[in-house]
Amino acid sequence: MGELSTQGHSGKQTFAVLALLAGAVAIATSALFVKVSEAGPVSTAFWRVFLALPFLWAWALFGGRESHRASFARDRRLMIAAGLFFAGDLAVWHWSIVLTSVANATLLANLAPIFVTLAAWLLFRKRPTMLFVTGLATALIGVTLLLGGDFSLGGKALIGDALGVVTAIFYAGYQLTVTRLRSGASTASIMAWSGLITAVALLPAALFSGEQIFPVTTMGWIKLDVLGLRALSAISDACDIIAAQTGKRPDLNALRFDDPEVYALIRRGNALGIFQVESRAQASLIPRFQPKDFHDLTIEISLIRPGPVQGGMVHPYLNRRDGIEPARYLHPLLQPALEETLGIILFQEQVLKVARDLAGFTPGEGELLRRALGNKRAKEQIESFRERFIAGAQRKGVPLRIARQVFEQLAAFGSYSFAKSHASAFAVLTYWSAWLKRYHPLAFFAGILRHEPMGFYAPHVVVSDAMRSGVKFLPVDVRYSQARTTVEGDAVRLGLDYVRGFGAEHIEVLINERGRRRFTSLADLVKRTGLDRPHVEALVQAGALDYLGDRRQLLWDIAEAFRLAKRPRELPLKSPDEQVRLKSMDRDTRLSTTFAFTGVSLDGHLTELRRDAFTQAGARSISELSQLKHGQEVKVGGLIVTLQRPPTAKGFAFLALEDPTGLVNVVVAPQAYAQYREAIHSTFVIVDGVVQKDHGAINVVAAQVRAI
Repeated sequence: MGELSTQGHSGKQTFAVLALLAGAVAIATSALFVKVSEAGPVSTAFWRVFLALPFLWAWALFGGRESHRASFARDRRLMIAAGLFFAGDLAVWHWSIVLTSVANATLLANLAPIFVTLAAWLLFRKRPTMLFVTGLATALIGVTLLLGGDFSLGGKALIGDALGVVTAIFYAGYQLTVTRLRSGASTASIMAWSGLITAVALLPAALFSGEQIFPVTTMGWIKLDVLGLRALSAISDACDIIAAQTGKRPDLNALRFDDPEVYALIRRGNALGIFQVESRAQASLIPRFQPKDFHDLTIEISLIRPGPVQGGMVHPYLNRRDGIEPARYLHPLLQPALEETLGIILFQEQVLKVARDLAGFTPGEGELLRRALGNKRAKEQIESFRERFIAGAQRKGVPLRIARQVFEQLAAFGSYSFAKSHASAFAVLTYWSAWLKRYHPLAFFAGILRHEPMGFYAPHVVVSDAMRSGVKFLPVDVRYSQARTTVEGDAVRLGLDYVRGFGAEHIEVLINERGRRRFTSLADLVKRTGLDRPHVEALVQAGALDYLGDRRQLLWDIAEAFRLAKRPRELPLKSPDEQVRLKSMDRDTRLSTTFAFTGVSLDGHLTELRRDAFTQAGARSISELSQLKHGQEVKVGGLIVTLQRPPTAKGFAFLALEDPTGLVNVVVAPQAYAQYREAIHSTFVIVDGVVQKDHGAINVVAAQVRAI
């Protein structure tokens, strides 16, 4: 790596590192805040200047040996090449955003042009002419892309696709390129490896991913979106645990989806951990919706989607379902398509039916309309469909106003909607999850904890909810814990993988050694496992060695344990004067250290660390909210376990606040969010607000949020 680093530890080298860090921070910031798809080429280029400069000049001036920097200063061709790379980066970056149809600047799109520059520089930095030619080619490609705009249209599609692959090659090959350079590989080897990784990994992804580079559907191929769900693994593991405990694996495929106990569990709001219905939005919906059968589950899952929310379809549907208002149809021709959803569009299949019944579309035309509505870049195509839809509806005697209104509903709904088949498949997993939670809660929670992070909640929230439901948990213990969480007797035993920093190799050593004989002391564990000090300290702090003594004493004794482990065996003589005895670790410290090193707390709820502050503020427990009246002022305190601010919520934020007695939704208006933003992003808070009760759902509307 000699040619990639400076000699010595000069101030210039420090400046280079700081410049690179500044560039990384700028890129990460843009990934969160810069909406490139809404910015024009000039705006995009403007941002690119600030994002790329630290990288470009830090590498150019301080990235090589002294001789290379001197060569750079002397040879104007290198200066020109750097400028050309810079110009090309501006355009390639903008076009890569257009190509991948990403709403915000993603890290991939930000890094791709940087990788182009760095890869070329690594390959050709000693050959100014080649670097100049490569920089010129990059600039020409970038400018062509920038001027061409969206290459997914017309005859430019093949050019755009090919250049997209080139950009992807530079991106994917960068890390491998640096690795090969460090090992002293030749330029030819670097190029060969880059090409190999592109052929094996990138091209199949380009063909079959949701944001494919090549238009596979235009070639008559079938494109399938394969969705990976950790919930499936959690369900499978739960069944494995049941089989190990009982000798019989439950056959979920044989369930009939008609068990009233399963639906009663969901209706009670005991839904944490249940696939698709554990979110805070669903927690507010369930008390009113009260699902009674599989069809209800399918509808419930489909309602909490951006499409129905943005289209203003949720409350009308609920009012019609409750009989508050009758089912209405903008035109009688819509009734066959929308009768099952009470006149509300909920499923993608209904788009095809509405287009067929109201506007006379063929099934193929309806499918093309559905695809266009789900494509953020198909504005011109949607306008074409709008004209055909309205014309077709008028031929069937539909008034112009009604035709326009129906199409606007389709357009608002189509971008974020479920197919009924998709919703039904999700409802199957919802039912399976609820069935396992109802009849096999230990295996259910063990399965979930094996696959965290998943869903909306951190492991400590899952554990707290389970404990409120009567599930017992056992801590991590090197004597009994398996690699992963499992069921032990009538309780869930946390696995060794919950100890911070422990990977498969560390766990394997522990399990193998304890299989030979039990660890009798810290020194015994250190000597037999060969674990380093940070890992031994993690075991102590996590409580996995509590059987050997108090944690504070064990931490003090670690140094002596490592000294003894390295010393030849001697007589076990001890001098009382040499034994330092420390005061035992108090309960709050045990609670906080256990959480810090395992992510869960079994000895108490985390809010107990701030119980004095909650008491002095006069905060009520969350369980007391059910006794208060709608509109009554209240003060609640707790731990923020989720914070959501969805783009469909018009600036509102939604917190899930937890204390030992339960969870509650806290609604924060845009003005309050702006005023109390810092507190809302803290850990423990006290919320002053009013109780909001709606058909059994309880929320707190925040007026003030204070961190404690």
